[in-house]
Amino acid sequence: MITVLMECRDQEAALARSLGALVPGAVEGLVREAIVFDHGSGDGSAKVADAAGCRFIPAVAMAGTIAAARSDWLFILETGACPLAGWIEAFDAHMASSTRPARLKPSDERGPFAKLRLRSRPLRGGMLIPKSAVRPGSDGLKRAVRGVRPITLAAGMHPAA
Repeated sequence: MITVLMECRDQEAALARSLGALVPGAVEGLVREAIVFDHGSGDGSAKVADAAGCRFIPAVAMAGTIAAARSDWLFILETGACPLAGWIEAFDAHMASSTRPARLKPSDERGPFAKLRLRSRPLRGGMLIPKSAVRPGSDGLKRAVRGVRPITLAAGMHPAA
C-alpha cells in the first residue's frame, strides 16, 4: 500500500485531475491514503481534497506529516499529473521485488531535451519511494527527493502542465 503526496496552491482543477486518476488505485487497495500539502490556496482546492477523502494540510507541517504517513511507500507527484494505464500493476510488481525508488515514464519523454526536463523537474514521472529514503526535515517534496536516482517503470505518467 502507498501514501500519495502532492503539493498545491490554487490548483483546484489540476488537483481534481490527479485525484481522479488515482481512484482506480484506491479501488484496487493500492492507495491507502492521500495527503495534499497546501501553500495557501484561496480557491476550492480544500473542497476538492475533502471530497476525495484526502488530508489537506498546511505545507509547514510537511516533515512531521510525512514521518507519520501510514504506508512504508510514498508516491509523490506533481499536482495535475495523471498516472496512465498499468501503473497499479507496475507499482505492485516493483514494491514486491525491490526497495529502490522508481518513477513512471513521462508520456512526453522523447526528443533531445527529455533528460534536461527530468533534471529540472524531478517529479515529472512521479516518485515511488520508500518512506525511509525521504530526506527528513525537507521543506518541499522536490527537495525531499533531491539526489534520488529512481529506476523507470514501464507504465506511463501524463505530466503536469
